[in-house]
Amino acid sequence: MPRSRSTESNPGTSSSYFHGGVYVLGDAASAAGLASQVGRRTSAKVYSVDYRLAPEHPYPAAVDDALAAYEALLKDGIVPSDIVLAGESAGGGLVIAALVNARDRGLPLPAAAYVMSPYADLTLAGASIDTKHEADPLLSRELLAPRVTDYTAGQDAALGLISPVFADLSGLPPLIVQVGSHEVLLDDAVRLARQAAAADVEVILEVTPRVPHVFQAYQPLLDEAAVALDRAGEFLSARLDRADSATGKPVS
Repeated sequence: MPRSRSTESNPGTSSSYFHGGVYVLGDAASAAGLASQVGRRTSAKVYSVDYRLAPEHPYPAAVDDALAAYEALLKDGIVPSDIVLAGESAGGGLVIAALVNARDRGLPLPAAAYVMSPYADLTLAGASIDTKHEADPLLSRELLAPRVTDYTAGQDAALGLISPVFADLSGLPPLIVQVGSHEVLLDDAVRLARQAAAADVEVILEVTPRVPHVFQAYQPLLDEAAVALDRAGEFLSARLDRADSATGKPVS
Protein backbone atom coordinates (compact mmCIF):
# COMPACT_ATOMS: atom_id res chain seq x y z
CA MET A 1 0.00 0.00 0.00
CA PRO A 2 1.53 3.38 -0.95
CA ARG A 3 1.99 5.89 1.84
CA SER A 4 0.17 9.20 1.69
CA ARG A 5 0.22 12.53 3.48
CA SER A 6 -3.01 14.43 4.12
CA THR A 7 -2.74 18.16 3.43
CA GLU A 8 -6.27 19.53 3.71
CA SER A 9 -9.31 18.44 5.66
CA ASN A 10 -12.91 18.48 4.52
CA PRO A 11 -15.26 15.50 4.90
CA GLY A 12 -17.13 16.34 1.71
CA THR A 13 -14.63 15.62 -1.03
CA SER A 14 -11.24 13.93 -1.34
CA SER A 15 -8.36 13.95 -3.79
CA SER A 16 -5.34 11.77 -4.46
CA TYR A 17 -2.36 13.82 -5.60
CA PHE A 18 0.64 12.33 -7.42
CA HIS A 19 4.02 14.08 -7.43
CA GLY A 20 6.40 14.48 -10.34
CA GLY A 21 10.02 13.41 -10.67
CA VAL A 22 10.15 11.31 -13.88
CA TYR A 23 9.25 8.22 -11.80
CA VAL A 24 12.63 8.19 -10.04
CA LEU A 25 12.51 11.28 -7.76
CA GLY A 26 10.17 13.12 -5.42
CA ASP A 27 7.89 12.19 -2.56
CA ALA A 28 4.56 13.07 -0.97
CA ALA A 29 6.07 15.72 1.30
CA SER A 30 7.76 17.64 -1.52
CA ALA A 31 4.44 17.86 -3.38
CA ALA A 32 2.34 18.78 -0.35
CA GLY A 33 2.43 22.51 -1.06
CA LEU A 34 1.06 22.23 -4.58
CA ALA A 35 -1.37 19.51 -3.51
CA SER A 36 -2.73 21.82 -0.83
CA GLN A 37 -3.33 24.53 -3.43
CA VAL A 38 -5.61 22.09 -5.26
CA GLY A 39 -7.32 21.12 -2.02
CA ARG A 40 -8.06 24.72 -1.01
CA ARG A 41 -9.70 25.41 -4.34
CA THR A 42 -11.94 22.35 -4.20
CA SER A 43 -12.62 22.21 -0.44
CA ALA A 44 -11.16 18.70 -0.57
CA LYS A 45 -9.10 16.61 1.80
CA VAL A 46 -5.98 15.88 -0.27
CA TYR A 47 -3.77 12.82 0.06
CA SER A 48 -0.32 13.36 -1.44
CA VAL A 49 0.80 9.85 -2.38
CA ASP A 50 4.24 8.26 -1.97
CA TYR A 51 4.29 5.76 -4.82
CA ARG A 52 7.26 3.45 -5.36
CA LEU A 53 10.06 4.79 -7.55
CA ALA A 54 12.39 3.37 -10.17
CA PRO A 55 14.96 2.00 -10.68
CA GLU A 56 14.39 -0.04 -7.50
CA HIS A 57 10.70 -0.35 -8.36
CA PRO A 58 10.15 -0.07 -12.13
CA TYR A 59 6.85 -0.25 -14.00
CA PRO A 60 4.21 -1.31 -13.03
CA ALA A 61 4.93 -0.42 -9.39
CA ALA A 62 3.89 3.24 -9.66
CA VAL A 63 0.75 2.36 -11.62
CA ASP A 64 -0.19 -0.32 -9.09
CA ASP A 65 0.34 2.13 -6.21
CA ALA A 66 -1.74 4.82 -7.90
CA LEU A 67 -4.63 2.40 -8.31
CA ALA A 68 -4.23 1.24 -4.70
CA ALA A 69 -4.41 4.84 -3.48
CA TYR A 70 -7.66 5.37 -5.37
CA GLU A 71 -9.09 2.06 -4.17
CA ALA A 72 -8.23 3.07 -0.59
CA LEU A 73 -10.50 6.10 -0.90
CA LEU A 74 -13.33 3.91 -2.19
CA LYS A 75 -12.79 1.37 0.61
CA ASP A 76 -12.99 4.24 3.12
CA GLY A 77 -16.55 4.78 1.91
CA ILE A 78 -15.92 7.88 -0.18
CA VAL A 79 -18.19 7.80 -3.20
CA PRO A 80 -16.51 8.28 -6.60
CA SER A 81 -18.50 11.45 -7.27
CA ASP A 82 -16.73 13.03 -4.27
CA ILE A 83 -13.22 12.22 -5.54
CA VAL A 84 -10.88 14.02 -7.92
CA LEU A 85 -7.37 13.00 -8.97
CA ALA A 86 -4.54 15.45 -9.62
CA GLY A 87 -0.85 15.37 -10.39
CA GLU A 88 2.10 17.11 -12.01
CA SER A 89 4.66 15.93 -14.57
CA ALA A 90 5.11 12.16 -14.11
CA GLY A 91 2.31 12.37 -11.55
CA GLY A 92 0.07 13.82 -14.26
CA GLY A 93 0.78 10.86 -16.52
CA LEU A 94 0.18 8.59 -13.54
CA VAL A 95 -3.25 10.15 -12.98
CA ILE A 96 -4.29 9.19 -16.50
CA ALA A 97 -2.80 5.71 -16.15
CA ALA A 98 -4.70 5.24 -12.87
CA LEU A 99 -7.97 6.24 -14.55
CA VAL A 100 -7.41 3.86 -17.47
CA ASN A 101 -6.43 1.08 -15.07
CA ALA A 102 -9.46 1.67 -12.86
CA ARG A 103 -11.78 1.71 -15.88
CA ASP A 104 -10.33 -1.51 -17.25
CA ARG A 105 -10.81 -3.19 -13.87
CA GLY A 106 -14.45 -2.15 -13.74
CA LEU A 107 -14.09 0.35 -10.90
CA PRO A 108 -16.32 3.43 -10.74
CA LEU A 109 -14.41 6.51 -11.82
CA PRO A 110 -13.94 9.82 -9.96
CA ALA A 111 -15.72 13.06 -10.77
CA ALA A 112 -12.80 14.67 -12.63
CA ALA A 113 -9.01 14.90 -12.92
CA TYR A 114 -6.42 17.66 -13.17
CA VAL A 115 -2.98 17.21 -14.73
CA MET A 116 -0.19 19.78 -14.88
CA SER A 117 2.56 19.47 -17.52
CA PRO A 118 1.85 15.74 -17.87
CA TYR A 119 4.74 13.44 -18.73
CA ALA A 120 2.60 11.24 -20.93
CA ASP A 121 4.90 9.91 -23.67
CA LEU A 122 7.97 8.02 -22.48
CA THR A 123 8.89 7.22 -26.08
CA LEU A 124 9.91 10.92 -26.21
CA ALA A 125 8.28 11.24 -29.63
CA GLY A 126 6.72 14.68 -29.14
CA ALA A 127 8.19 17.32 -31.43
CA SER A 128 8.52 19.78 -28.54
CA ILE A 129 11.16 17.55 -26.94
CA ASP A 130 13.46 19.08 -29.53
CA THR A 131 11.77 22.32 -30.61
CA LYS A 132 11.47 23.61 -27.02
CA HIS A 133 14.91 22.42 -25.96
CA GLU A 134 16.38 25.91 -25.65
CA ALA A 135 13.30 27.39 -23.97
CA ASP A 136 13.02 24.75 -21.23
CA PRO A 137 15.47 25.32 -18.34
CA LEU A 138 14.48 22.13 -16.51
CA LEU A 139 14.02 19.14 -18.84
CA SER A 140 15.59 17.84 -22.02
CA ARG A 141 15.81 14.64 -24.07
CA GLU A 142 19.27 14.06 -22.61
CA LEU A 143 17.94 14.21 -19.06
CA LEU A 144 14.80 12.18 -19.70
CA ALA A 145 16.13 9.29 -21.80
CA PRO A 146 18.13 7.53 -19.04
CA ARG A 147 15.21 7.81 -16.64
CA VAL A 148 12.90 6.20 -19.21
CA THR A 149 15.11 3.11 -19.13
CA ASP A 150 15.07 3.11 -15.33
CA TYR A 151 11.28 3.10 -15.26
CA THR A 152 10.42 0.83 -18.18
CA ALA A 153 13.05 -1.82 -17.33
CA GLY A 154 12.70 -3.52 -20.70
CA GLN A 155 8.97 -2.95 -21.13
CA ASP A 156 7.68 -1.18 -24.24
CA ALA A 157 7.56 2.54 -23.50
CA ALA A 158 4.55 2.84 -25.82
CA LEU A 159 2.32 0.74 -23.53
CA GLY A 160 -0.79 2.73 -22.62
CA LEU A 161 -0.19 2.52 -18.86
CA ILE A 162 3.37 3.82 -19.35
CA SER A 163 2.61 6.45 -22.01
CA PRO A 164 -1.07 7.45 -21.77
CA VAL A 165 -0.93 9.35 -25.09
CA PHE A 166 -1.18 5.88 -26.66
CA ALA A 167 -3.96 4.58 -24.38
CA ASP A 168 -7.66 4.21 -25.11
CA LEU A 169 -9.08 7.07 -23.06
CA SER A 170 -12.76 6.38 -23.73
CA GLY A 171 -15.02 6.58 -20.72
CA LEU A 172 -12.69 8.69 -18.61
CA PRO A 173 -14.10 11.50 -16.44
CA PRO A 174 -13.69 15.19 -17.34
CA LEU A 175 -10.09 16.35 -17.56
CA ILE A 176 -8.31 19.67 -17.33
CA VAL A 177 -4.80 19.68 -18.78
CA GLN A 178 -2.47 22.63 -18.20
CA VAL A 179 1.00 23.20 -19.67
CA GLY A 180 3.45 26.01 -20.34
CA SER A 181 4.59 26.95 -23.81
CA HIS A 182 8.25 26.95 -22.74
CA GLU A 183 8.60 23.26 -21.95
CA VAL A 184 9.70 20.15 -23.77
CA LEU A 185 6.58 18.30 -22.61
CA LEU A 186 4.25 20.72 -24.39
CA ASP A 187 3.36 18.14 -27.03
CA ASP A 188 2.67 15.50 -24.38
CA ALA A 189 -0.12 17.70 -23.02
CA VAL A 190 -1.44 18.67 -26.45
CA ARG A 191 -1.55 15.09 -27.73
CA LEU A 192 -3.05 13.80 -24.48
CA ALA A 193 -5.88 16.33 -24.73
CA ARG A 194 -6.39 15.50 -28.41
CA GLN A 195 -6.54 11.79 -27.61
CA ALA A 196 -9.10 12.43 -24.89
CA ALA A 197 -11.23 14.62 -27.16
CA ALA A 198 -11.15 11.97 -29.89
CA ALA A 199 -12.44 9.47 -27.33
CA ASP A 200 -15.38 11.79 -26.47
CA VAL A 201 -13.96 12.74 -23.09
CA GLU A 202 -14.78 16.21 -21.80
CA VAL A 203 -11.40 17.92 -21.77
CA ILE A 204 -10.00 21.42 -21.43
CA LEU A 205 -6.45 22.15 -22.57
CA GLU A 206 -4.83 25.35 -21.33
CA VAL A 207 -1.45 26.42 -22.72
CA THR A 208 0.03 29.37 -20.84
CA PRO A 209 2.63 31.37 -22.79
CA ARG A 210 6.23 31.79 -21.67
CA VAL A 211 6.08 29.78 -18.46
CA PRO A 212 8.12 26.72 -17.45
CA HIS A 213 7.40 23.12 -16.53
CA VAL A 214 4.83 22.84 -13.71
CA PHE A 215 4.65 26.61 -13.44
CA GLN A 216 1.78 26.26 -10.95
CA ALA A 217 4.41 25.40 -8.33
CA TYR A 218 5.63 29.02 -8.55
CA GLN A 219 2.28 30.36 -7.35
CA PRO A 220 3.88 32.80 -4.86
CA LEU A 221 5.89 34.37 -7.71
CA LEU A 222 3.87 34.00 -10.91
CA ASP A 223 0.45 35.55 -11.41
CA GLU A 224 -0.12 32.98 -14.17
CA ALA A 225 0.27 30.19 -11.64
CA ALA A 226 -2.45 31.50 -9.34
CA VAL A 227 -4.76 32.09 -12.30
CA ALA A 228 -4.20 28.56 -13.61
CA LEU A 229 -4.84 27.00 -10.21
CA ASP A 230 -8.01 29.07 -9.80
CA ARG A 231 -9.32 27.92 -13.18
CA ALA A 232 -8.54 24.31 -12.36
CA GLY A 233 -10.29 24.67 -9.01
CA GLU A 234 -13.39 26.06 -10.70
CA PHE A 235 -13.36 23.20 -13.22
CA LEU A 236 -13.01 20.50 -10.56
CA SER A 237 -15.56 22.08 -8.20
CA ALA A 238 -18.12 22.36 -11.00
CA ARG A 239 -17.73 18.65 -11.83
CA LEU A 240 -18.00 17.68 -8.18
CA ASP A 241 -21.19 19.75 -7.88
CA ARG A 242 -22.52 18.28 -11.11
CA ALA A 243 -21.94 14.74 -9.85
CA ASP A 244 -23.63 15.55 -6.54
CA SER A 245 -26.63 16.99 -8.36
CA ALA A 246 -26.87 13.93 -10.59
CA THR A 247 -26.91 11.59 -7.58
CA GLY A 248 -29.37 13.72 -5.66
CA LYS A 249 -26.89 14.63 -2.95
CA PRO A 250 -27.14 18.12 -1.41
CA VAL A 251 -24.64 20.52 -2.89
CA SER A 252 -22.75 22.59 -0.32
